[in-house]
Amino acid sequence: MFIIIGIVVHRFPNPRTDFVRLKKWIDLVGLNEMDPNDVYKKKFICNNHFDEQCFSPGTKRLNARSYPTLLLPGSTNSKPSQPSVKASISIHQSDVVNRMRDTVDRLRSRTNNSYSN
Repeated sequence: MFIIIGIVVHRFPNPRTDFVRLKKWIDLVGLNEMDPNDVYKKKFICNNHFDEQCFSPGTKRLNARSYPTLLLPGSTNSKPSQPSVKASISIHQSDVVNRMRDTVDRLRSRTNNSYSN
């Protein structure tokens, strides 16, 4: 589990220790075109794609047998108003970019204020 500017994301299962589960995750989220090792190294999946039962009690950590089941491509378990995985990823990326820009702007403002005093 990682928190990237307020968004909790999880790594895909390790291909060396849990290849079968990794392949299932890849199939579920529609990354079949990617090499499993690249998915593990480069991709993350956010909390929105996991049911509450996937988490260890009282934490944001996934339990060992968790699978993403919510808001997946072609899924019938999501409401039409909810974004797909690709849309969700785009939303998260733009949210992260906006938060980063806000942070940079605040830091620049502080730096400029300290030089002008």
